[in-house]
Amino acid sequence: MAEKSDNSRYSLKEILPYAVLILLGVALFIRSAYGFCQSDESFYVSTAGRFASGDVIFADEWHPTQMSSLLTAPVYAMYRLVTGGTAGMIRFFRCVYLLLTMAEAAWIYTRLKGMGRRYAGSALALFILLYCHLNMATLSYYMICFQCFLMAALMCYRAEKSVYFGAGGFFYALAVLSLPSLAVASTLVFVILALCCIRKKEIRRPFLCFLAGICIPLVLFLIYVYASGLGIAGILANLVNILSDSEHDRDYYQSFKAFFHAIEDAYGRIYYLSLLLVAVSILSCFREKLRRSAEIYILIADVMLFIYYAAVSARHTGFMNTAFALFVFPLFFLARKKDWYIFASLFLGGLAVSATYSFSSYSDLYVLSIGHGLAAAGGILLLSDYATGVSGKDVLTAESGTESLTGAAETGILTEGAETGSLPGSEIIRKYICIAAVTVLILVSFCLRFAYVYRDAPVAALDTKLTEGPAAGLITTAEHAGQYEGVLEAIEKYDEAQGCILFTRILPWGYTASKMRVGAPDTWRNEISSERLVQYYDLKPDREPDVVVVLDAEAGSYETGGDVEADPAPNANTMEGELGRRLMTGYTGHREACCTVYTRNR
Repeated sequence: MAEKSDNSRYSLKEILPYAVLILLGVALFIRSAYGFCQSDESFYVSTAGRFASGDVIFADEWHPTQMSSLLTAPVYAMYRLVTGGTAGMIRFFRCVYLLLTMAEAAWIYTRLKGMGRRYAGSALALFILLYCHLNMATLSYYMICFQCFLMAALMCYRAEKSVYFGAGGFFYALAVLSLPSLAVASTLVFVILALCCIRKKEIRRPFLCFLAGICIPLVLFLIYVYASGLGIAGILANLVNILSDSEHDRDYYQSFKAFFHAIEDAYGRIYYLSLLLVAVSILSCFREKLRRSAEIYILIADVMLFIYYAAVSARHTGFMNTAFALFVFPLFFLARKKDWYIFASLFLGGLAVSATYSFSSYSDLYVLSIGHGLAAAGGILLLSDYATGVSGKDVLTAESGTESLTGAAETGILTEGAETGSLPGSEIIRKYICIAAVTVLILVSFCLRFAYVYRDAPVAALDTKLTEGPAAGLITTAEHAGQYEGVLEAIEKYDEAQGCILFTRILPWGYTASKMRVGAPDTWRNEISSERLVQYYDLKPDREPDVVVVLDAEAGSYETGGDVEADPAPNANTMEGELGRRLMTGYTGHREACCTVYTRNR
């Protein structure tokens, strides 16, 4: 009977983590129907649709973030082929992202479990399943970069077979495709590794396999570029147009300052105390006596700061990543055994991703915290090392105090504690502090994932299900549903099989709903007064729109909630500029619900 009981317990222990992931996946599938963001999320979908419809990267599309849409265009095309249209496309993108993330979480748990890190693997799997940028759980360039970078790092973690290093390179290339400026940040690392290969033969094979993995997406990309008739010369010729996007025009000095000031803006100057703790802990690496005497004070201060950071972060998606990374940073240098690979690849790599976003995208913490999320993912493993005093030793266990003491003695922790004068109980306290920190990270991520809705009303106010168009299957407010249906009717009324269409100021999902070609340099914000629009039409006269939909100022409005402040007029516009003059002289206006539609005079 005892043997049968042990087998049952073993089976439950093996099955339970996967069962939890499946149950969480079901809950997230239900949650994926709630909320309709009429701007950012539908922008990711519409850009993929543009390439799926035959538009050429860089030549027809001018947005700097467009390259990730080459990865999602096949998803768009497959859905349209199977269903015969684009109804429900936005929900489908959410479901595909959920399935891919669930598969990734299961793989990460299985891989880390095989290394004896079952509980750290469980925590990491839950974290990457729960966290998504601004609660937009879809195939965005932000989350593709995040998930692929994480996969690249973990594929190479303690890998012995060449295929793992090749797969790591493959996923890293996908991350760079989603965030091209990351390639610049990676150059120095690759140069150093290449130089190391000259002297250290043991890293040659992994490095070459990693490079081979990178070459697979690179070769496929080059095949696409030449097959589309663009070529490298075409890419270079169009770069000036892509870099003319004022929204991503960066002052590099200000971007460097923002990398640090974004955290200060969120937490205040108290955040510099965390940097001081990091400096002291680094110094303690070279002075053992300092480490022994200062560790307890660093830990107490770190815990107090983490409590403050967590309280501030509880209302902002992604901020908890930053809080957790700040907590782990000094503790890594205090650890008796350090996992330098995880620290370099995920923790420092995550900070590099964060810095890259600071220079190439927005400098607010809600964007920089994507990179901090990678640091937090690595931090879960590093914190486990700190708590046990052994690199690669699992800490997130449900052991009793006696069992924990026994395990500590076996790994030599208690022996070291006796030598340094620390009490055995301090090791247990340290362990549960680390467990508590990871628990807070996961619980806050869980609550925000289910409670916050980006640019729509709170979940409790979402009561109207959309039944037609790209947003079919989503649940929003009655007001937003009315706006959506009004614009959708106008699109269907004036939509043609030929010609181009422009939505101004911002309505990316409109391009997904229409059969017409995109009459704009991108599907993002295009004001009537934009000189960039006129420049685009001068270079591409065939893209000048036959139909222009000018939205009412309040269309797509939203109230303060979660990570956003209210915007009662997201589509405020003026009829100024060259395009405004053309609309007044060469088009006929038609008043429709929530918008005015201008059709070109024949």
